[in-house]
Amino acid sequence: TGFFDIASGEGVQADGTRELYSAPSAGGSSVKLNGVLPPGGSVWFYTCSPDSSRVVYRADQQTFQVEELYSVPLAGGGAAKLNASLPPSGSVSEFRISPDSASVVYIADQDSSGVLELYRAPLAGGGTVKLNPTLASNRDITTLEIAPDGGRVVYLADQNHDEVKELFSVPLAGGTSDHLNDIPVSGGDVQDFTIAPLGGFVFYYGDILTDGLPEILRSRIAGSSSVDVRVSGPLVA
Repeated sequence: TGFFDIASGEGVQADGTRELYSAPSAGGSSVKLNGVLPPGGSVWFYTCSPDSSRVVYRADQQTFQVEELYSVPLAGGGAAKLNASLPPSGSVSEFRISPDSASVVYIADQDSSGVLELYRAPLAGGGTVKLNPTLASNRDITTLEIAPDGGRVVYLADQNHDEVKELFSVPLAGGTSDHLNDIPVSGGDVQDFTIAPLGGFVFYYGDILTDGLPEILRSRIAGSSSVDVRVSGPLVA
């Protein structure tokens, strides 16, 4: 039952350092949630778990300009680092909390600098699992979403072909990833996607059928051997 936001560090640390606090919504003393930051470090993004037990935030808390992922109780306490050790110049770029508040899924170049891949960690910390097949050195995962039922993670990546973004899903617990979209025409790829509220389908946007002519198509979230359904109507050239 608390309110939390990123607040300025004025009066606590140097002006311009953003830190994370919680305070009772009815008023009262605030509690700083993040750990001690290095000179120039800041909290850059945060979100609260669905059960309101913890806040997950991204910050260069340990090393300046190396953004890592941390989890802390909403009422305050020791922050746990969720990602494994990163290579030089590695960082966490994006994350989502599972609907049951048990796990965090994040994108980071954790295994190889410059290769963004997909990982899962317990919300309170305790070891990471890589969810995608190992990617080639010049490929990466762009973005992710967790299905509403928490069963699968959908992600966009040039996993199969360099610089051709396509759609994949993998069980949250780990396992084999499914290729969701039809094979795109030469020059085409998937540009964006959203998961249906009931979780059975993924709607995606891209020039899969005709290069340079983006359309909306639908696929099953666990993959399917059937041809994807075009949702948008026929478009003029």
